[in-house]
Amino acid sequence: MGFIGLPTQTASFIYPVPSADDLPWNKGESPGKDWKWRGNGDAESGKGNWVNEKTGQKLHPDFDHPDPKGPHWGLQQPDGSIIDIFPPK
Repeated sequence: MGFIGLPTQTASFIYPVPSADDLPWNKGESPGKDWKWRGNGDAESGKGNWVNEKTGQKLHPDFDHPDPKGPHWGLQQPDGSIIDIFPPK
């Protein structure tokens, strides 16, 4: 797991960012033991987010996103910033 933030930022702006290699790329599969599904459908529907209550982060699986962006995970940080994580090459 990597980290986002610069040394000049305060600790409140540093959140863990899962690497693409550590994330599952199959619909419905949990990104890890600390992540719980919250949504309007089951995890395979993609209509919701995986939520990590320890970090306050949300991961949205967007595996059917059309090109040019293509499949990715959308990671929302507790400060509201969003990071797109694309499949490993």
